Amino acid sequence: MPALAPSLSVAQAMSREPLLDAFAGAEYAYLRLCPPYLPDVPHLNTMPGGVDVCIEVFCVHDKRVLLRKHDKYDIWLGVGGHVEPTEDPAEAAIREVREEVGLELELPAPPDVPGSDRHRQISPPRYLDRHPINDEHEHVALVYFGYVSSDAILPGPGEADVEHRWLTVDQVLDPALEVMPSIRFYALKALAELA
Repeated sequence: MPALAPSLSVAQAMSREPLLDAFAGAEYAYLRLCPPYLPDVPHLNTMPGGVDVCIEVFCVHDKRVLLRKHDKYDIWLGVGGHVEPTEDPAEAAIREVREEVGLELELPAPPDVPGSDRHRQISPPRYLDRHPINDEHEHVALVYFGYVSSDAILPGPGEADVEHRWLTVDQVLDPALEVMPSIRFYALKALAELA
C-alpha cells in the first residue's frame, strides 16, 4: 500500500497551489482546489474543522458528458451533493442525479466479491478527492461515472434550474471552456470509459 502524501491545511489549499497527487504514487487521484471565494452553504457536519462526504457524478449519454453550472459557486461541475446519513454513496449518486437533472443514472456494476446475507457490494466511486469549502470546512468527494438514457434535463421540485451542457471530447478540451483542471480530467475520463 502506498504511503499517504502529506496532507494540506485548508490555508495551503486555499492558496490555489497547483494540483497535487492526493496519494503518493497515485496516477490519477487529484486534490481539487476550489477558489477561495466560495460562499458558505449548509452542511451536514457543522463542527469546526468538519468534513462532509459528497458525491459528484459525470453522466454520459450518446458520447457526451454532462456538466452543470453550480447554482451557488458559479463554476462547472458534475452533478452532485451530500451523502445523506441514511444512504450509501451509490444511492446518493442515483438520488442526486434524479433530483438535480431528472435523469435515471446507471452505475457500472459493483465488483463481484463473495459475500453473505449481511453484505452486499455497492458500485465504488472511480476517484476520491478532498477539497476545502471555506476556512472551517472541507468535502471528501466520491467521483462516479455513469450512464443516462436521455439528455432531457428536468430539475426536480426545489432544484435550481441552472445552465447545463452536454459536451463532446472536443468541447471538453476547448480552452475557452472555463473549467477547473480536475473537472476537465474527470469529464474526459468518463467519456473515455463510457462513451
